[in-house]
Amino acid sequence: MLRLALVCALVAVGLSAPAVPKSWTGHLSGLLVTSTDFNSADGVTTTSCHCVGCGGADHPSTTASERTNRHYTEADPAVWGHTSQAYSNDPAKGCAAACYRNETDNKPAHSESYPNARSSTDHKGCKVSLYDSTSSRCFLYDHGMTAITNQGESKYTCWASQHECHTSHNCEHHNPTPDPTASPTPSPTPSPTLNPTPVPSPSPTEHPTTRPPSPSPSHTPTETPTPAPSHTPTLSPTSAIAQLSTSGWSATQSDTTHSGEPARAIDGNDNMSWGSASCTHTSNTAGSWWNVELGSTKYISTVKVWNRSDCCNTRLTGSYVQVGGQTCTGTLSDDTSSSGQTITCNKSGSSVKIVSGGAGDLTLCEVQLFGY
Repeated sequence: MLRLALVCALVAVGLSAPAVPKSWTGHLSGLLVTSTDFNSADGVTTTSCHCVGCGGADHPSTTASERTNRHYTEADPAVWGHTSQAYSNDPAKGCAAACYRNETDNKPAHSESYPNARSSTDHKGCKVSLYDSTSSRCFLYDHGMTAITNQGESKYTCWASQHECHTSHNCEHHNPTPDPTASPTPSPTPSPTLNPTPVPSPSPTEHPTTRPPSPSPSHTPTETPTPAPSHTPTLSPTSAIAQLSTSGWSATQSDTTHSGEPARAIDGNDNMSWGSASCTHTSNTAGSWWNVELGSTKYISTVKVWNRSDCCNTRLTGSYVQVGGQTCTGTLSDDTSSSGQTITCNKSGSSVKIVSGGAGDLTLCEVQLFGY
């Protein structure tokens, strides 16, 4: 009955919540994965999770035939959950750790721990975990989902191996091997000899040839050779952080007074004087806001804001920034330096919003976004 209740709860959330995908960030600040059991820089966590694909045939069932066809595993709570020594205070973290460590019944670390162990399957490795805090149960799935959003009930926490697992059933398993090589080679040879000689020559050739022949081989070795290459390359390298282009953006605000149109904040002019006709202006209303739609989902590392300097600079004090509805770290101040002030976000979304922290007018002379 408990399994059936979980199915109904997930289906109900799916019918009521809008399908707004929560995009991946390289280093999501809210990541639950901080245990030594896994790498905290990998994976993505979604709280208040609404999972489309966790239900149906792949969800816990009461019949043997359905259990045979399922692609989920329930993690042992004594190892990964509320009754374990390591995760009793944070079983949602333990559930993510279980998925990271690939505790699935298609390729388990300890096959005797789980029923219906399969020696092979079309799905390799744990892709998604779902923790239900009400029933204290952790479900591990060896496939991606149709959609994972943050529009569900607060009792559900999801963790995915990578952001493609939010929308792709056949996403790849990107978790590293739980048991790395005991003694890896410290510095592999960059260019091994194609045909080494058994006995070294006492008098090496003054002008050796290369294989294949080089038009003009160097007789003098490089003074500063490249150090040994990294034998642990980055699995998912992030794109370079840069200022984003405003092309295709659309700015709005709560209302407009004194001809301070919202588009002025992204016109490329960071002059902080009202007389430059490059600053926005709303009415003196509590909760005034300015918003820009980016046209597509972007990863926003930081947001720079230029305040008005010739008057009223305290109006910006306490204002905060949101990316895709997620509030960034820190608040804006009355700073009027010509270099602007920076708010750190490290979040993904298709919009950026600045909300007034007081009851006064909201005035922005320029806003720049940095990310990819």
